[in-house]
Amino acid sequence: MVRLPTVVIIGAGNLAYHLALNIHQSQVKLLQVYNRSRRGLSKIKKNTGVETSSSLNKLNRGADIYIIAVSDDAIRETASAITHLISKDAIIAHTSGSVSIDVLNNLRAELCYGAFYPLQSFKKERDIDLRKVPIFLSSHQPKTLKQLSVVAREISDKVVIIPDEERSKLHIPAVYVNNFVNHMYTIASDYCTKENLQIDHLYPLMKETLERIFDNNKPQDMQTGPAIRGDKATIRNHKKLLKDHPDQLPLYHYLTKAITRYYDENN
Repeated sequence: MVRLPTVVIIGAGNLAYHLALNIHQSQVKLLQVYNRSRRGLSKIKKNTGVETSSSLNKLNRGADIYIIAVSDDAIRETASAITHLISKDAIIAHTSGSVSIDVLNNLRAELCYGAFYPLQSFKKERDIDLRKVPIFLSSHQPKTLKQLSVVAREISDKVVIIPDEERSKLHIPAVYVNNFVNHMYTIASDYCTKENLQIDHLYPLMKETLERIFDNNKPQDMQTGPAIRGDKATIRNHKKLLKDHPDQLPLYHYLTKAITRYYDENN
């Protein structure tokens, strides 16, 4: 039987919280959650019972893997603060989709390092079963990948080993389908509020759009609307109605042009 690695999570934000919950519920031993402030630790402690600490002097130094789940610009600083404290055989892995694993290079001689990237949007208020979330692993070191894979497979049904550069590229479409789409929903909501319309009238349409993509797997085949039809009269009318929304008009114009150009070039 393969011995399961022990883990310490560094950070207490949305992703760290969900990692703590899911790892705690698995067969992997979560030894501690450390964060440089107490913020966020109490909720993790309440829902897992795992030891927490905001004192670097009390960092558990005996874990096999340290998963750094902090903001991208804090990864190297955080890793630098702990590398001299932990075992020389321990692994450090960050959870960023866009930051190269090389941000962890040269922190210490012969450091084992990599990336442990769950591709999902996380909020503490929403329950997320990581079993359904793909986890992407990157490392230049086969031994590190093996250890990270053991942990990842304990909490996810889809574990993918991916080159560092490809993981960073994957983060771009992730931003498109999550962050950008959510902002489009925000714009639609703002429009409805200003025009005294109900956003919930759009919910069935939002659901149908997503289900079509899941069923077909080719969003380019699912496009509908005035732009792909070349319905210039409807487009002119929309732009007329958007004159009272000058911040939205340029976006409408750009996206309409982009859809028209895409299908002109690909049909």
